[in-house]
Amino acid sequence: MAWICPRCNRAEGIAYVANEDGLTPFPCLHCDKNAVYPAPPERQAVGAAPCRTHQCPGVVRDIFEYGPKGRLYRVTRAPCGQCGQSLTAKVDHACTGRQRAAPRAGV
Repeated sequence: MAWICPRCNRAEGIAYVANEDGLTPFPCLHCDKNAVYPAPPERQAVGAAPCRTHQCPGVVRDIFEYGPKGRLYRVTRAPCGQCGQSLTAKVDHACTGRQRAAPRAGV
């Protein structure tokens, strides 16, 4: 599972690694921006994406929380306020110019 990007609000945009050093996110797969650094002054950022439930108008949110030194320490998934679903709508991953294409056989 990946997080919702707080900059472009695309679901499954932020892949991350969780280990003893804390949470280490990668740049967003959609907008290519570092979604969590530097930390916002309010020490919280929110990414929101449409809920997966068919015809539900609600959204699912990921709440990014930062410590006093600006380090990400927690991301909490808030389920849809309409139906309670915590999964986001299906994401269509379209290839963009900045993505690397796999080499073709015989080339």
